[in-house]
Amino acid sequence: MRRQIGFPDPNNSPDSKILIEWVRKLARDLDKKKQARTPREPSAAWSGPVQDLGDLIESTTELRMLASAMFDEVPHKEPYLTDPVGNRQVRDYRHMLDLFGAILDAGVAPEWSATEYGVGLIGFPFNAILDWPMATQSGYAFFLRADVNAKLKAVLDAWRDDVLATDRSLYVITTGPAGWLSDEALLTVAGDANVVPGQPELTFEQLFKCEPARDPVQWSFKSMWQWDDFFIREFRNIDKLRLVAHADDPRWVVSSCESKPFALQTNVKEYDSFWLKGQPYSVTEMLNHRPEAGRFVGGTVYQAFLNATSYHRWNAPVAGDVVWSGVVEGTYFSEPTITGFTNPVAPDQAQGATSAVSWPPSTWVTAASPGTTDKNIPVRSEPAYAYA
Repeated sequence: MRRQIGFPDPNNSPDSKILIEWVRKLARDLDKKKQARTPREPSAAWSGPVQDLGDLIESTTELRMLASAMFDEVPHKEPYLTDPVGNRQVRDYRHMLDLFGAILDAGVAPEWSATEYGVGLIGFPFNAILDWPMATQSGYAFFLRADVNAKLKAVLDAWRDDVLATDRSLYVITTGPAGWLSDEALLTVAGDANVVPGQPELTFEQLFKCEPARDPVQWSFKSMWQWDDFFIREFRNIDKLRLVAHADDPRWVVSSCESKPFALQTNVKEYDSFWLKGQPYSVTEMLNHRPEAGRFVGGTVYQAFLNATSYHRWNAPVAGDVVWSGVVEGTYFSEPTITGFTNPVAPDQAQGATSAVSWPPSTWVTAASPGTTDKNIPVRSEPAYAYA
């Protein structure tokens, strides 16, 4: 049995107008830089991982065809056009690579924007560029390929290492209008964190560890991991702010993070057609064909999603022993076409299907048996880095 607990509200999902305007601005800035070059000045070379992706695309006929077709298959009509003469917002795969390079070279980090927050776009510069092509049949095939995902991983790793994990990203962790410490952003983040019924509303400063008096610009969010330092911020007193329900009863599974329910499915199968409407969970593929996967056949899968403004650390959902933890390389921009090309909430509604091809870091826990003295005491941990 599958129960869709609740698709994300379309008002809290990527909206086509916001996506279009963000990419248009990036493309305009890139075109201005190209036009400003003198005739003798060579075109800017792509950064290393972007060049490697370009080399891969042009190394085989199949890949070049898929990369070209995924842009050709985008409808040649509004809102997918950028001007009256019919130029697409992202014209082809080489233009896509130009935009990837611009993000790395300019050190683009996600800024705070109330409008973008309202439609769920915050933190998604690469998704914004690929929103239309990854919704096509050719894009679906292209972004499923292991060799393509290996090169995309290198691009995203470079973004993390050269931008998000350096002081180049500090320009968005400030009290300025587009900063994550602006009054508007702080109110939003605090609002998402004040979730305990009957408790008084607390400010960001009361909720999270920070030092605005000592550092009035960055509030001391500038350790070795600049971007993550803010996004994996710690509660000042998690034991007081997040009490564990039924801590003495190991039959209960508590929420492992500040996520919202997406779906619940019982009696899951070893293999199932996750790419079709309804997106049934396929256990063996969800667990990357690990030999232990058979133990979960016939069990229950609960899936949830985490907002960009929510608390990003996790707790053990049960008492027990960690028997395996690791990261499996999967896909980054694979989106099934079942939700419809122009559906603005397609990336959110496809989360069930992506569970079989886009594996997050996994931790397997052998839970305590009912009747034992084990308690559901949270194990505090930082999350593995997740790409936006």
